[in-house]
Amino acid sequence: MASTFTPLGVELQATGENAGTWGTKTNTNLQLLEQISGGFIAKSIAGGAQTTALAVSDGSTGAELAHRMIDFTGTITGNQIVTIPLDVQTFYILRNSTSGAYTVQFKYASGSGSTFTFSATNKGTAIVFAAANDGTNPDIIQIQTGGDVVDDTSPQLGGDLDTNSFNISFDDAHGITDENGNEQIIFQTTSSAVNQIDITNAATGNAPSIQATGGDSNINLKVGPKGTGLFEVMGATNPGSVQLNCESNSHGIKLTSPPHSAGQSYELKFPTGNVTANRFLKVDSVSGSGTTGVGQLSFAEVSGGTSWQAVKTSNFNAAAGEGYFVNTSSGAVTATLPASPSIGDTFEFKDYGQSFGTNALNIDPNGNPFEGLADTLHQARQNRQSIVITYVDSTKGYVLTGSSNSTASSNSGLFNVLPEQYSVSFLCIAGGGGGGGSHGGGAGGAGGYRSSYNSEASGGGGSAETALSLTKQTQYTITVGAGTSSSGADSSISGSDITTLTSAGGGASATDGGSGGGGRGTSPTSGGSGTANQGKDGGNGSGGNSYRTGGGGGGAANAGGNGAEQGNAGAGGNGVASTITGSSVTRAGGGGGGAQQGGSTSAANGGTGGGGNGHKGSSANAGTANTGGGGGGNQHGGAQGGSGVVILRMATSNYSGTTTGSPTVTTSGSDTILVYNSSGTYTG
Repeated sequence: MASTFTPLGVELQATGENAGTWGTKTNTNLQLLEQISGGFIAKSIAGGAQTTALAVSDGSTGAELAHRMIDFTGTITGNQIVTIPLDVQTFYILRNSTSGAYTVQFKYASGSGSTFTFSATNKGTAIVFAAANDGTNPDIIQIQTGGDVVDDTSPQLGGDLDTNSFNISFDDAHGITDENGNEQIIFQTTSSAVNQIDITNAATGNAPSIQATGGDSNINLKVGPKGTGLFEVMGATNPGSVQLNCESNSHGIKLTSPPHSAGQSYELKFPTGNVTANRFLKVDSVSGSGTTGVGQLSFAEVSGGTSWQAVKTSNFNAAAGEGYFVNTSSGAVTATLPASPSIGDTFEFKDYGQSFGTNALNIDPNGNPFEGLADTLHQARQNRQSIVITYVDSTKGYVLTGSSNSTASSNSGLFNVLPEQYSVSFLCIAGGGGGGGSHGGGAGGAGGYRSSYNSEASGGGGSAETALSLTKQTQYTITVGAGTSSSGADSSISGSDITTLTSAGGGASATDGGSGGGGRGTSPTSGGSGTANQGKDGGNGSGGNSYRTGGGGGGAANAGGNGAEQGNAGAGGNGVASTITGSSVTRAGGGGGGAQQGGSTSAANGGTGGGGNGHKGSSANAGTANTGGGGGGNQHGGAQGGSGVVILRMATSNYSGTTTGSPTVTTSGSDTILVYNSSGTYTG
């Protein structure tokens, strides 16, 4: 009977076989068993992608697959497959010593059982078991061990790593990376180190800790940013805080950031000078502005409660607790107080140049009340004066808590509370006068015309007047004069802090007024006189025993024309144009003279700017409303004058929006214009 062989080539002897040679067969089998149990072979699999079959040569010790350890070698340029026959059942120690980033797969020659593969980067060692557990689809099973982390360039944990009372040692400048291979924690080493960091977790209600420990009794814990970076304490549901504890960690004080809603990112820099007793920290200077300003702290003197600063000769921002020597010899100086003061904040000012009486020290409360008046400007205006100002609350704001003058017997009048003032241009026109009747009635004169806008002329040939200086939070009365059948009513602007500005009503026939009324033709009379810098004179009437004509009413720009017997009545004088509303409008024209009915006499037209036409009969025209135009004359009873108007123009930034009387409000460029066609008020 012939011999048989195991899958690994060991020869099995049949009964009575190989007489006389059995010893040789046995020795070969013993060598095979030794090879199978502990043999090593280096198997080159160099080259491109290929399959390499490990075969058995029965009864021969040269079989590659009949070695316990197989070392795959060579430079591979493609993925490799190494196979063994289906019936082989044993375990192997496999080592991947190939060069090249390609996989090496170890599997049975056929079937779909499990396989083992070295990854392209795994140049390590593995133990696998060829199970031969299925004649068709046998499995290659990897035997998991502690692994060779030196040879395995990508070892993985199947569970938690327990150091078993040992340490994990890192080389200098090495540590832990994230799953993407990026540095997470890097450890730097120090020769003969004795101090280290302890990190301790915590139970419910307690905080984890990071603490310096080691061989030294006293050890600092350093935390440092890189370059110009910062050490940040993050906030969570509350603003970020740093707590400085006592030695028992049972008490502590906190330094806390302002809340997110404050939007603050300012910086405080500690003083560069030495620490001395009886001084406090104060913000000495600020660079930048707003929420990102940088404040330089300094040590200020506590003694006397005031930290005196160098002499100020120009506008400056005052800080609480500071005193200022102020020199106004070269001009007024404004000290601006903080916009967000705290109760008790105190400021002191002294007249360094003995010049407050000539050039005042202006104190700006920066949006806060002063002595209960909203955002008003204030002045120290006495030579050698010293004043002290303290913040009380949002109602009173800043108040004067001290004032003195070395040359005055009392403090009376040393400090002015001056509400903020601003410039307002005006056009003020009174009501026009009425025309007369009686066989050649004289016309009515225009209402007085006064203007301060843009160098435009006033009436009567007068120059533009000075604009009004109004005060915030002060009410001003606006009176619009009516046009009447007699002399027109005055228009005016009045207030507690200004001299009342009045435009005179236009004169009736033969009567003085803002502009004079025209003279009548019956028992001829001269025209009335206009008011200086408001209007012109009325024209003279004419007539004897024949047909009569009245004189024209005076206008703001021109006198009324004279009447001629058995000729034309006098025309009304023209008004003056103004662009105060944004477009050119002519106002305050005189009325036209009337004529006696019959004969060759003729009535005259009113002047430009709302003057009413005269008439040869009984129906003259009234002056145009809100122009101050004079009424026309006629034979039996003249027409009434037109009503006046008051117009204010100011920078929109100063416009308060508080009015009565329903003025028309428009804008032109950066200005707001108020047109009062009837009386009312305006509050600055």
